Amino acid sequence: MVLPTETVYGVAALLDGGEGETRLRALKGREEGKKPLTLHLGDPSEAGRYARPLPDCARRLAERYWPGPLTLVLPALREGTVGIRVPSRLFTRAVLSRASRNGIPVAMTSANLPGAPPALTAGEALENLGDRVDLVVDGGKAELGEPSTVVRAVPPRLEILREGTLTREELERTACHTLIFVCSGNTCRSPMAEILARWLASRERGLPLERSAETGLRFLSAGTNALPGLPASEGARLAVKELGLDLSGHRSRALSPYLLQEADQVYCMTRGHMARVRALAADLESPPEIGLLSPRGKEIQDPFAGGAAVYRAARDRILEALEERKASFLELPWREERG
Repeated sequence: MVLPTETVYGVAALLDGGEGETRLRALKGREEGKKPLTLHLGDPSEAGRYARPLPDCARRLAERYWPGPLTLVLPALREGTVGIRVPSRLFTRAVLSRASRNGIPVAMTSANLPGAPPALTAGEALENLGDRVDLVVDGGKAELGEPSTVVRAVPPRLEILREGTLTREELERTACHTLIFVCSGNTCRSPMAEILARWLASRERGLPLERSAETGLRFLSAGTNALPGLPASEGARLAVKELGLDLSGHRSRALSPYLLQEADQVYCMTRGHMARVRALAADLESPPEIGLLSPRGKEIQDPFAGGAAVYRAARDRILEALEERKASFLELPWREERG
């Protein structure tokens, strides 16, 4: 059966032990066990029948983009992984939910032969597949016109396997657990904390620094009294350069309620910064967690106008605090949703 979705038309088969899956695999040239088929569900609540409780990063994506043009590859309920999508077309979702209520999952893939472009209309699907399918449902032209975005959310990495209408930046902003480091001017301590945290998280997961978002963590920094657009201080740049890190592209930003809305956790250098952050977050509906960067309650003082040794000491205190927190913040994106 060919069904419409908002992305492209899909050819579907019941995974009930009958010939449907065999015919679908033959149609798409997919050998058993070589390239798994994606399950399509009528409602997000049905995902728990096939996948483990969603990691936090996957839950965020599902809440925003299901139903919609997103396929999530998740840890399967028993072993391995499973790809799941909830399309937005109401008729198609009704068909999928009816099958699911009967305990039968439905696999669906784009309604085209290997190497051919995806079908955007019922006519194109019929032209592509002809008598290889039993039924083609005409739902008009697919609104989006390109396949779904595919994101693999399997600990310990978040990977965008295929980009579609959803951009990488949008997906990372939605999925990642966001930590903001705060100092006064956002030119010394907090930019050092931001890049050091990215470095530690990337190194722990075996990733290059530029792919740190694959850890499921997003690191930002800001200042309570910052003038926007200033570079990192020379002392901060030199201190992190000794570790092979580069702050030359940093530009300061002022902390604001708008920025705090993006945060899950805010780590401050001093208690004075904490008081300012709490004041800015007071009217937010869901304020972030706010605390000192040092889990031991130590304040990290401003090295501004100090010499290289002063900046190096501030860097080392920041790094020590991050090392102590590393194990906990690395697990944040991968906490499983509990009902």
